[in-house]
Amino acid sequence: MKKNNNAEGALYFDYKIDNDIASFDDKAYVVSALSDRAYKYYGKGQYDKAISDYSKIIEIYSTNVSDSFYVNAHKYLSWILSTCPDEKYRDGKRAIDLVKKTLAIRECENIGPKDARGLSCGELFSVQAAAYAETGKFEDAVNSMEKSLFMLNGGGYESLSHYYAEYLQSYRDQKPWREKKGGVPDFGGV
Repeated sequence: MKKNNNAEGALYFDYKIDNDIASFDDKAYVVSALSDRAYKYYGKGQYDKAISDYSKIIEIYSTNVSDSFYVNAHKYLSWILSTCPDEKYRDGKRAIDLVKKTLAIRECENIGPKDARGLSCGELFSVQAAAYAETGKFEDAVNSMEKSLFMLNGGGYESLSHYYAEYLQSYRDQKPWREKKGGVPDFGGV
């Protein structure tokens, strides 16, 4: 019987990431693998593992905060902490802290929708809205969601509006957004 070398290789790689991350020379490769793995964990309902992997990315890139891996890990982790279908993994306060840091890094507060960062900032305002809603700050959630829609619609990303309109209505109805259990994470429409 032939062994499945791909499965063994994947298990070894997971072991190395979990137990000997310092042995990898190419941090971008490791971080990319962690990000992919976190996404898959989330889709399988293994939220604790997804949170752990995104947290590892933030730790690895803590000295290079402008890196897109670092920014995306903050965004995705904040989304999970705000919208996870399993209550025990939600932490709105931490989610707000993460997304505020990312908005500041991307300098989103004072840009217009035609700015090259418009899509990224529009997504981040959507994640901020989810975090505010998770903490019961629905007025702030609506304001952030409206900023998100302004950035996206004004920047030519109208195709994302249907996602965002659902979030906005949820926040107007004083309901935090919840992802569906066992589904692929939406991460704010992105």
